[in-house]
Amino acid sequence: MLGRGEFAIALSIPIKRKRSSYKLPLLGALLLTVLTGGYVTLLFAAPAIPSFSMIIDPAVVAQPVIGSNRLIIPKLNVNIEYSPEHRALSRGSAVWRSPGQGDPSSSGTMILAAMRFTLQPTPSQTVRKSPFYRLGSLQRGDKIVIDYNGKRYGYEVTTSLAATSITADIERSTTEPRLTLYSIDSSDFIKKHTVVEAKPLGEVGIAPYQQTN
Repeated sequence: MLGRGEFAIALSIPIKRKRSSYKLPLLGALLLTVLTGGYVTLLFAAPAIPSFSMIIDPAVVAQPVIGSNRLIIPKLNVNIEYSPEHRALSRGSAVWRSPGQGDPSSSGTMILAAMRFTLQPTPSQTVRKSPFYRLGSLQRGDKIVIDYNGKRYGYEVTTSLAATSITADIERSTTEPRLTLYSIDSSDFIKKHTVVEAKPLGEVGIAPYQQTN
């Protein structure tokens, strides 16, 4: 049993805590935060990274078939289906706005809209669900291909512009045949859309659309 003096000395001796036991969980949490932040950054940047968005080689694009209408933009590595169903957007496809206004085989305006950016669990899924992320990089003279009812039609970009909203003027019907593409964003904070218009080149093969730049 400690005497009074010995007890006082015992109380004055500092207790050494094992600091290493606190450091490991802290370092682990810090590392996890850094890795998570880096991965989220990668998800947001994926559609703009060349390795995820290579230019399509027209030589390997399947020939058009009836029942599979597709939009192909070689420069943007876009090769997606389109349909009048609005839920096509959630699949990473394009929605065909007002099909009665026109199609590649007739006069009038064909209007296709698709998502600019949709965040997904993986970079490849984010790219697939963000087909119009780089729509604004299309320039006058760039080529677009539309597969419609088993036939392939070519278009050439004439104008590309940014709009704060999709107005009736953008979706207006015209007697002159043309193709209009515009982007949709899932965020209400982004009030900017890219609108691209293209003139028809008629029924063509895919070979002339290989990009050289």
